Amino acid sequence: VPRFPRVHADNAIYHTIARGNNKQDVFLSEDDYYLYLSLLEKYGNRHGVTLHAYALLPNHIHLLVQVGTRPLSGMMHVLQQSYTQAFNRRYGHVGHAFQGRYKALLVEDDAYLLQLVKYIHLNPVEAGLCREPDDYPWSSHSQYSIGWGRGKVETGLVKSIMAVLEIRNQRPG
Repeated sequence: VPRFPRVHADNAIYHTIARGNNKQDVFLSEDDYYLYLSLLEKYGNRHGVTLHAYALLPNHIHLLVQVGTRPLSGMMHVLQQSYTQAFNRRYGHVGHAFQGRYKALLVEDDAYLLQLVKYIHLNPVEAGLCREPDDYPWSSHSQYSIGWGRGKVETGLVKSIMAVLEIRNQRPG
């Protein structure tokens, strides 16, 4: 079955999901999480991709990213490939760490964007990895709740959308 080319729109926001091959874990140690975040920042900068939210779970990832003028596929290819090579070297594995192609879902409106941020941050809770989103160290939730955390995350867009929607909801009807 031929693969269809991905759709690219300048400055678009995508919810990106990648799963471990055969649903296996792709993060086996704290160092693996740090490496992925480091590579994400490196290749995100190189490809003009802004990270708005993330959750790295043991066997899959969720990223909420905004592209510039270059397609997301370029950044994702080098990110996943670089991480896989390092992962395989570290653990003596061969082959793909991630299952098939990553999914990239276009975010088309502000309300959906906010739902996705909530979904991404609650994912570790739903997976039984923690009780509260702030308890999970490998997501961007703490950058929104307390202003700091791991990884380079741009919170301004999401916070400004939240503020605008809050103001709209406070207007008398």
